[in-house]
Amino acid sequence: MKIVILSGSPRENGNTRQLVEAFAAGAAEAGHETAHFFTAAMNIGPCLACYHCRHEPHIGQCSQEDDMWQIYAALAQARVVVLATPLYYFGFSAQIKLAIDRFFAVNDSLKRKPQSQEGITRMALLAVCGDEDEAAMSGLVENYRNIYTYLGIENAGEILAAGVYDEGDIRGHAALNKARQLAASL
Repeated sequence: MKIVILSGSPRENGNTRQLVEAFAAGAAEAGHETAHFFTAAMNIGPCLACYHCRHEPHIGQCSQEDDMWQIYAALAQARVVVLATPLYYFGFSAQIKLAIDRFFAVNDSLKRKPQSQEGITRMALLAVCGDEDEAAMSGLVENYRNIYTYLGIENAGEILAAGVYDEGDIRGHAALNKARQLAASL
């Protein structure tokens, strides 16, 4: 199975990265293929609300020529999408939010068709936050749930790691094993 992982942390070796690596290890052990995109290191512009993607002959095609096209190509082959982010002021980081907003151009291909056996069927959330109280992530989780509900895809799981602020704080956190197990279960 092909899995696309979008990681929105600007920290190259931060806690989000460690959580993603645990997930990717579980996926590899289960024989899944992953495509991992570090959105903070990519040139992804914001949605311009130009509606180029909504008009013939460009339906489903974004007008911007940036790195989002790499993600679009991977999404077209994927069955699962994983959104990985640190909590930034009660929501997704700006670095991943840019990519999520650009889903708009390919909504029709992302939305689950009830009779189809193709396309994305599930989505998962991997999130870290410095706050000790997991409830700090409630806004992020609600936003995530709105995304997969809108797209008509199944929630594969939500792995939340609270209390991991400084780089490396996630070492030994139960979320690492949960991420590995989630990936293996797909």
